[in-house]
Amino acid sequence: MKAELAGHPIVGEVRGVGILSAVEMMRDPKQRIPFEPDLQVGVRTAAALFENGVIGRAMPHGDILGYAPP
Repeated sequence: MKAELAGHPIVGEVRGVGILSAVEMMRDPKQRIPFEPDLQVGVRTAAALFENGVIGRAMPHGDILGYAPP
């Protein structure tokens, strides 16, 4: 997943171990500037993914989507 998301304009970090992974989204990834909390980027992204058949869990501590097998 790291290679596929490398250079995306809002992806700050892709991390994971084995089949567990997370994607952190930021307003300015190069300077590590987060989105404003009221934008709820993580929650909105998780909802859009779900509408397209992908389950990504919005994490409570930032605009981070977690992925794990069911």
